[in-house]
Amino acid sequence: MAQFNLARIRYNWKNVWLPGATYIKDDIVRNGGNTYICMVGHVSDQTSFKTDLTATPGKWLLNAEGYAWKNNWQVNVRYAVNDLFKYNGVIYRVLEEHLSNSNATTGISNDLGKLQAYAKTPNWRIDWTPATRYRVDDLVKYGGILYQCLEEHTSSTTVAGLEQDQSRWDIVARSDDWKSNWTVSTRYVKDDLVRYGATLYRCNTGHTSATTTILGLEQDVAKWDVIWEGIVYKGDQPIDLMKFYWESNLYWELGDTLGYYIHRDLTDDLEYVSYDTTYITGFSGMEVPTSNVSSVSNSDGEVSNMIAPVQSMIGDTLILSWVFYDWIYGNYAGEGNISIILD
Repeated sequence: MAQFNLARIRYNWKNVWLPGATYIKDDIVRNGGNTYICMVGHVSDQTSFKTDLTATPGKWLLNAEGYAWKNNWQVNVRYAVNDLFKYNGVIYRVLEEHLSNSNATTGISNDLGKLQAYAKTPNWRIDWTPATRYRVDDLVKYGGILYQCLEEHTSSTTVAGLEQDQSRWDIVARSDDWKSNWTVSTRYVKDDLVRYGATLYRCNTGHTSATTTILGLEQDVAKWDVIWEGIVYKGDQPIDLMKFYWESNLYWELGDTLGYYIHRDLTDDLEYVSYDTTYITGFSGMEVPTSNVSSVSNSDGEVSNMIAPVQSMIGDTLILSWVFYDWIYGNYAGEGNISIILD
């Protein structure tokens, strides 16, 4: 009667391939994302599955292909065929077994011939930081702008910021980045928003602000764009009683006669009659401004002014300038102007 070894009729699952292990015919192992059937009993190589796989005669037969997710790429790791890992926003598939690079700075660059880019996803690195290694497709936030890395590099170590490597980044999206009140000795970058006095500014060029409040934002005014002018703030609250001093570039002159008084009185019959006229003279050549000289802000931080151009000024441009001070403490706050075409 024939005898059967039932244990040899079915395959024997051995899980992950191990170096220096004893395998017999019909053992099945997993290496990377693939499974293999043992064709010849043997003791496995001490280092590499590839050595046994390519031996003559072959010791293993491919049973099924699959993928093994290895998470983020690491140094000094042996990767098997069909292993998948993520590196710099890209998922790579291993085409050839190998030991990964031992240098984290150069990364997978030495092994690219053994890999295939399987899928690409942006790699979110949060805020840009100096002296940091960035790789292709890294995403960073710098100021109000979202950047995507175009070229692998180590970021600048100076206060020059991302601007130092501007050509290595592409703008993906942009929005304003609110920085509250302008402050001294602060690094501002493109699209930062600050409040300075009653004016809201957007940074157009990265820079470090002036070292004193006396120099103020005015020292770098060309690096800011005015977004909005109006309500006067101190801290986060509107200021009541901030005094503004106004000046206009246009004025007009009085003639010889400003006006006159008509003298009226009662007659004996109790009727009012005009009996004399007195002309007001002596103001010839006096300059009359077209703007109020000063005004103060209200409790909502709003300030207003009244202008009084005359008809002969139609077509002219009235430049209304202001300087404002802290009414209570006397601190200098700021200045500016607007142009009004009189139509």
